[in-house]
Amino acid sequence: MPPSRGRALLLARALDEPTRVQYELEQLRDTLATTAKQNKRRKPSTFELLNDPEQLDYSLT
Repeated sequence: MPPSRGRALLLARALDEPTRVQYELEQLRDTLATTAKQNKRRKPSTFELLNDPEQLDYSLT
């Protein structure tokens, strides 16, 4: 189970205690901030190239 899913379950179980909800939201935020990072790439992705063909290393003509 992904870490964020486990945190979401803990959040659901804490809904009757406002201080625990706040704590679980902070923990979920921290978990998502560390696990949802996109790796830096040397080359642009296919999606980036489709949006901006000028990033291609060669000419399309």
